[in-house]
Order: sequence, then structure tokens, then C-alpha cells
Amino acid sequence: MYSMVIVDDNPRDREGVRTALDWSLLEIDIVGSFEDAAEALDRMDELQPHILLTDVDMPIINGIEMTKRLKVSHPEIKVIFMSCHDEFDFVKSAIDLHSYGYILKPIDEEELRSAVEKALEVYQTKRKLEDEKRRLQVERQDMREHFLRTLPQLQEQYIRELLFGAAYEETSIRENLDYLQLQLPESCMTQVILIELPEVSSQHIHVPDTIYFAAYVIKKYLSQSKSDQLTLIPLSTSGTEVAAVVLYKSCGASNLQTAIMDLLVELKEELNKDYQWSVSIGISSASDQIADWAELYRQASEALHAKFYTDDDHIVTYEEIKSSQVIIFDRNFDFAELYKQLRELLAQGDSEQVERFVQELLRSHKLREHEVKHVVFSVIHLLQSILLELQLPLTPVFTGELSLWEELSAHKNLREVHSWLAAKLTAVLEYVNRLRSGSSGPIVERIKQIIGEQYHEHLTIGDIAKHVNYSAIHANNLFKKETGKTIFDYLTEHRMERAKELLRDPQSKVYVVAEQVGYTSKSHFMMSFKKYAGCSPTTYKHQSVLS
Repeated sequence: MYSMVIVDDNPRDREGVRTALDWSLLEIDIVGSFEDAAEALDRMDELQPHILLTDVDMPIINGIEMTKRLKVSHPEIKVIFMSCHDEFDFVKSAIDLHSYGYILKPIDEEELRSAVEKALEVYQTKRKLEDEKRRLQVERQDMREHFLRTLPQLQEQYIRELLFGAAYEETSIRENLDYLQLQLPESCMTQVILIELPEVSSQHIHVPDTIYFAAYVIKKYLSQSKSDQLTLIPLSTSGTEVAAVVLYKSCGASNLQTAIMDLLVELKEELNKDYQWSVSIGISSASDQIADWAELYRQASEALHAKFYTDDDHIVTYEEIKSSQVIIFDRNFDFAELYKQLRELLAQGDSEQVERFVQELLRSHKLREHEVKHVVFSVIHLLQSILLELQLPLTPVFTGELSLWEELSAHKNLREVHSWLAAKLTAVLEYVNRLRSGSSGPIVERIKQIIGEQYHEHLTIGDIAKHVNYSAIHANNLFKKETGKTIFDYLTEHRMERAKELLRDPQSKVYVVAEQVGYTSKSHFMMSFKKYAGCSPTTYKHQSVLS
């Protein structure tokens, strides 16, 4: 309903207007009828009418003056004038005030209806526009909710297109990924993991006998494995395989690659424990180019399907196979027995037993040169698998710029291969024994020494770990076990204590001290110092000078 107020000093005219039309048919409710403008103006805030029907010629405040005031206080009200006069000045004033009619008395009903409908048309148009706006808002909200409901499927479909080689410009790819809420940092490394789904055995009654359930379980695990450093985007690429795009910052990439391997080993163990499933996994190399995703997928597929192990339960990286087509020889070799021997050797062996093992492996079988290297390479991978099963990082014993295959291929005769394998086995044995004995003191002291020498530089946990040939995670665990503090906490404490010493100098400057203890940001230094010392560097300096 619309509301209307009538103002006229003639009570007969007011009553005549009130009964002139059936206002309910026009959806109008007359909410006020006044004989003078002053009273009407006082009630406008309360009544909030849509239309004002007013006489022009009234004592004290006439209709023209009242309308001028309303244009300031209530500009939305539509005004229709009534008058016994058709003087030019009145008509001109009505036009200037943008009235919706100037009706001469006695009132003609059709002329009144026309003026009122003209005023109502403005409100009706506005209402239609508001209704349309609300409809569009509801429609957009419905579309947005539908988009959010289907977002996982849309994300998976687009990533699948990229992996399968759909041609897009990199700028367009980033825009599409942002729209799909898959924002990538500028310096982002990517690897692709491809997992071959297991055959779900019907003997496990509590598990639905369907390959789709296996895909669901694996994708759910990968989705829940993301962290501040790693983002995993799992998706089904075929009826028998699940892929995952792994994103991480290029800084500390080697440590994160180790974390990826640890994650996959844990995945295999969880699937085996909970469902008795065995899965094979292929891992691509790393790239910082989105345009390389299709190539990374191809690499992961090649690694997955490489016939490198005697069983189907393996993790293979593309880096391991790209230099050669590895062939595993099943004649004269029982790889399950070989795996058992290696486990026993690492559990209770010594250097003499290592030498006997290598002698037996290489000289008791009549193999050609390339066959020997393939067998030795398999032994190395079995060693790596054992270390991963023991949840030990590989980097302390398997490091270097050359890949293992390139390193092994460089040896030209059996004696050199023998020495190389014996050295690798001995290094792994010593590594395992060292960790088993729990002797981490020298490592911790070396870490403290590095911090003492390089605290003033831009020093990261990854940098420190590299100096001691450990992964960042393992080095940190050893340090905390020995000292009760993380490496980061110890580094911060060392820097803060050194900063205190420097700030005691009356000539010292806070920003200079910040740089001297390894901070590139003064604000970061001030925040760290206040958290450590309980006051700002400036306050500490002044207190030191006064004392």
C-alpha cells in the first residue's frame, strides 16, 4: 500500500478529495488530513507519506512554501497541488518544484486520478527495479552457492585438462586457477604424483568391493595431508589411477621433496594397515612452470609403469629412471630374500659382513656388465625403501649432484662397482648405528657452532641442516631432543642476547643492531626483541644507559 496526506484549510475541500475516488483501488491509504501546513510538517516524520495532496493558497504557510521545506527534509515525497487560482506565478512555482500535478478546483476526478497515478508510477517503477535487483541478487547467490557446491569437481576437471595437455596461456591458467580458488604463489614448484589403485578384495567385507572406494580413500588422505609448506590437489585421472599435483615454495625444496616421500611412505603404510592394500606410486621431477604440468604427468606415469621392482608395491621417481631403461632380472635372484638380507645386515651387521654380502652378490652370479649395474641399482633402492620404512631421511647418505644411476654408470669395471656398493652399504650401516645409539651430541654442537658463526647472516633452518647433512625436520628433532629447544628458538635466543650486548653501547642504533644480528627488517627485529626481552630495543637501550 501507498500512503497519502491531504492538506487544505477548507474542510469541505478536504472531505471532497478524501471521498472523490475509491483510493483502495489505487492501493492508497490516506494517513493524514490537515487544515494547515505547520501541523502537516510536524507530522511528516511520523507519517512518512508517499504522496502529498495540498492546497496552494493557505494562511501563514502556503502550499508552495511547505513544499520547498519538504524538498529539503523529505525529498522523496511526491507533491500534487490544488488551487482555485491559475495565476502564472503559482503554476511556475509548481513546475519549478517538480510537482506531479496542478489541479484547479472544483476537483475533476479524472484529472485527480491521472495526477495521482503519475506520482504512483514513479514508486511503482522504483519498486519494480528494486524487485528486479533483489531477484538478480537471489539468482547470483543461487549461482554462487551452486558454484561453491561443485567447486571440487570444477577444480579437478581443470587440473585434469592441464595434466592431459590442454593448451592455455600461462596468464590465462593463473587467472582460471585464481577463479577456482587455487591460488599459486609466484615462486612455486610443482611435482605430479601418480598412484595406481589397488584391486579391492571382496574378502574384506567391511570395505565396498569397488575401485571407486579406493580412489575416494586415497584422495581423502592426500587432501588431509596438506600443510603450510605443501599443498596437494588430488584427482582421478582414469578408472585405475589417482594423481596429485603437489605445490610448494622453491625455498627449501629439497627438504620438502623428502617430506613428500615420507608422506607417500606413510600413505602406503596406512593403506596396508587399514585395508590391506598395496599401491605403486610414480613421482615426477620438479618444475616452476605451469606449462610443464603435462610433461610432469607424463614423467609420473613413466615412473609408475617402469618395471623396476619385482613386485607391484613400489615408489619410483622419474629422476631415478630417466637416464636409463632399467631391467630387473628374475633369473638367479630372489629379491624378497635380498631385501631380508639387507634388513638383517642393517640390524646387526658390521664392515666385514658388508664385504661378504657384496662379494656374494656380485661374484657368485655370471652377469654381464650392464646386468651387474642393474642389480646393484636395485640394491640401492631396496636400501632406500628400508630407510623410509624406518622413517629415516635419505639425504645424510644419498646426497650429491649426480643421480645415483649416473654415479654408478661412471664405474668401468667390476672392482669399481664392488667398491662403490660396499661404500654405500657401509655408510648406510654407520648412519643407522649412529642414530640407533642416540649419539647426537656432536651434531648438536656443530649446529650451535654454525649459529655462533653465522647468526648475523640470513640463516635458515634448511641452511643449518645442510651443513650437518640432515634434513631440516630430522636435524630439528635431534637438536630439540638434546637441548629441549628447536633450532629456530636457539637461533633467536642467540641473536637476542647478542643484540642486548650491542644495545648497551650508548652510540648504538636500533636499525644497525638489527642488521648486525641477522634481521633484514627492523620491525621484525623489534617485534622479536620485545617478545624475548619484554620491552622494546629502545627502552632496553635507555634502561641500560641509566643503569
